[in-house]
Amino acid sequence: MRILFIGEAVTLSHVVRPMVLARAAAAAGHHVEFAFDRRFEAILGPLPFRTIPLTSAFPAHVAAERLKYSAPVFDTAILDRYVQQDLRLIGLTRPDLVVGDMRQSLAISARLAGVPYAAVINAHWSPFSREPMTPAVHPLHGVLGRRSFEAVFEALFPLGSAYYTLPYNTVRAKYGLPVASIDIHDLFTDADYVLHPDVPSITPTEGAPPTHRFIGPIVWSAETPLPPWWDAVPADRPVVAVNLGSSGEPRLLDAVVTALRAEGVTALVATAGRRDIPSEPPWLYTTDFLPADQAAERADLVVCSGGCMPVHPILRVGRPILSLPANLDQLMTARMFTRLGLGEHLEDETKVSAASVRTLANRILGQPRYRRAAEAIAPQLAAIDPGAAFLQLVGEIEGGAVAAA
Repeated sequence: MRILFIGEAVTLSHVVRPMVLARAAAAAGHHVEFAFDRRFEAILGPLPFRTIPLTSAFPAHVAAERLKYSAPVFDTAILDRYVQQDLRLIGLTRPDLVVGDMRQSLAISARLAGVPYAAVINAHWSPFSREPMTPAVHPLHGVLGRRSFEAVFEALFPLGSAYYTLPYNTVRAKYGLPVASIDIHDLFTDADYVLHPDVPSITPTEGAPPTHRFIGPIVWSAETPLPPWWDAVPADRPVVAVNLGSSGEPRLLDAVVTALRAEGVTALVATAGRRDIPSEPPWLYTTDFLPADQAAERADLVVCSGGCMPVHPILRVGRPILSLPANLDQLMTARMFTRLGLGEHLEDETKVSAASVRTLANRILGQPRYRRAAEAIAPQLAAIDPGAAFLQLVGEIEGGAVAAA
């Protein structure tokens, strides 16, 4: 098959996930082309297929701000522009299948072009998931209190969902497509095929059609050179790895470093180039980037943003997590991991302090049950090969064994 993969540069995860699937498809002999924003080119490294430059409509910090406050990521003008970009790309590459991650315009453009579309989206965004939604940060938290706000949010969710989906439905109408659902869950999964990079034991869904597939966690680590201090890190005390990634709140690193300074641990901190924190051996070692899998294997605890993409490689090696979510997606996943006993999280980013981080870090390091829970779930994360699961679906599409939704 000719397969066009598109990764929208809202965060690095949305570019990495289609890239990993594209590698699997190319290795299996499919004709692959991959469109993504060149801001991530150096991180991804050389790719064994044709790549196409795709400029995102806004810089990463704008996307992070919209995600934080649960605002629509794409307004009407951006979605309309993206539809035109998509149609040019589809006309250029003439694919048999389009695979997109956070590229909401493809639900319009692929249909206009008559090409099947597969969306990569975590299962907690599915309409068949029962995971509750409440924003991680909202101005009314301080006015109403968190519990009262969540009750109000739940009551007004249908109205807020209609507002969130308005740009998408407006653009659909412009191109002569009927208005879609006003439920935000349906917006994220509006595709012929839906690919969940998760395992159902962590993020269950109920009653989903066969076109919705769990393909397993997409675990990837940049081929980042190990820092000069890697082999000099002492092994005589607990190690805490810290990585809030490209979508976490960088100022929280200060609270984390302050919390760990007096705890008798060794801290390995990856700043993603977003914070200047000098190393202070023998307890604090900092660098811009660390290979996520190697850092997790070396650690007794990992502090991260809580999103699925950074957490899955941590759990895959059986390490507990302390999540500091900065947006709704991260909060939803952090709650799931905490509920399963895999770690702890702080609900409200504005309440993150050295004291609150210290309390939870001590709890996780001091109670073996967290490590045991993480080690117990690790085999489940490794049991599904996302590349193989994706290729199975491609084979079924080729053979007509599964009809598009």
